[in-house]
Amino acid sequence: MAKSIKSKWRRKMRNIKREKYAKKDLEKLKQMVDAAKEGDEEMKELFTEGMDIDGKGRNPKTLRDENGHYPVWMNSRRVRKHKNSLKKKSKKKGKK
Repeated sequence: MAKSIKSKWRRKMRNIKREKYAKKDLEKLKQMVDAAKEGDEEMKELFTEGMDIDGKGRNPKTLRDENGHYPVWMNSRRVRKHKNSLKKKSKKKGKK
């Protein structure tokens, strides 16, 4: 595939934008960390909410919850692939 001038320009502009936003994001993160260290209640709530994981009641091996459902973020192709890998692992254990 040829490298057109248009694609080079877009790539260049994306890199500039990435650098620009990286600086802003870094400053924002530093402010959040400082606020959390000082004891700001709102920031503490943000940190604790962010740490909640969808893994409540999930088996880490099968990734299913107590009702036998996979996580919402797993699409059907990934579920099928995961099931096949579990079958292969169980067959290998059975042979030994």
